[in-house]
Amino acid sequence: MTTHRLPLLPLRVGALFPSVVLTVPVGRDKSTALVQTLTRGDLVLVGRQRSGEALDPQREDLHDIVTVARVHRVVRTTDGTLRLVLEGVGRAR
Repeated sequence: MTTHRLPLLPLRVGALFPSVVLTVPVGRDKSTALVQTLTRGDLVLVGRQRSGEALDPQREDLHDIVTVARVHRVVRTTDGTLRLVLEGVGRAR
């Protein structure tokens, strides 16, 4: 069995499922730093936080099942915020 290490992007609200395309606003410093390293076609894990209150979520703050997602676009809006367009391609633990 092959094990891949993918970066993890925690979501405060919402969820991404396989075969769904979702635009995600990015605001936290760590998430912004991660997104700035991503390009079209890259894979990333997207995990839903159990509570949106955690400012620096750790693995235990996320639900056990995450979604493997492919990056479609990284968009910087006119006000400087980032949005990430993702497509869910599978699930992982």
